[in-house]
Amino acid sequence: CPDWTGATKKPSGRDFALVAFTPDGNKAYATTMGDESAFSVSLDNGKCWNQLSLIDTSIASISDVAVSPDCDVTYLATINTATVCGCDSVWMKDDNATEYAGVWQRVYYVKLGTEGLLRLSPEHDDGDIVYLGDQDTKNLYWATSKGICKWSIKDSPTIPIQDFALADDDTLYVINGEDDLVRWTEAKGDWSSSVDHKAVAGHAIVVLGDYVLVGGSTGSVGYSDDAGDSFSRLGDKGALTGLVHVAFDSYFGDNDTVYAAVADLVDEKAGGIYRWVIDDST
Repeated sequence: CPDWTGATKKPSGRDFALVAFTPDGNKAYATTMGDESAFSVSLDNGKCWNQLSLIDTSIASISDVAVSPDCDVTYLATINTATVCGCDSVWMKDDNATEYAGVWQRVYYVKLGTEGLLRLSPEHDDGDIVYLGDQDTKNLYWATSKGICKWSIKDSPTIPIQDFALADDDTLYVINGEDDLVRWTEAKGDWSSSVDHKAVAGHAIVVLGDYVLVGGSTGSVGYSDDAGDSFSRLGDKGALTGLVHVAFDSYFGDNDTVYAAVADLVDEKAGGIYRWVIDDST
């Protein structure tokens, strides 16, 4: 008798699955019925399935987008506001794929809270490792191989996720909506104790090697040059106003320059993009 095993990632849908292989056996297709049913494809003998078309889902909003450093792979996180199923989705398009190049595939779906956040490991130009964070919860999901096959659940951080960032494959930072930052390292295999990031009510985080920038919700920016062990505030507390998004200059290693972007919904003149040079600006 054959040794039957279940799929690592099943086709979506509730029931009435029909499966057919191409004559050469290199592809399998499946159709299903019910919520989230779709026309799905497998390129590994039915081990992992991804949705190609006729997907019975809804997209109320796009919550995030991530593009690989080589610009060939794009991910989208979308929200389905229906309450009857876990139907929020991650979509992937690979312009250099051997099969279905430039075609959107749904590579994961799960019930999220308010927003899904996508982050890629900077170690891979092709966007091979992707993370999905469930904002305002402690749920983190991740996958290799561009999400085509198995998705895993990361050990929950000790604080709710406002934003998160990857320094590399083995180092992950999470901030909450207050003043806390925690770090995961593969070597330790656990989350660090929380550190005050000095940004006041964290909003956004970016990482470049051992350098960490945190933008706050009330106009402050926190900076670390020791992988998040300690932080200082760039400028006075609340020198800017509103939600702050932060970025490192493309030549940060040479010019020590960082940026803060602020959209002030009350005072348009207070919004804009601001620049700070480490150990120079005051």
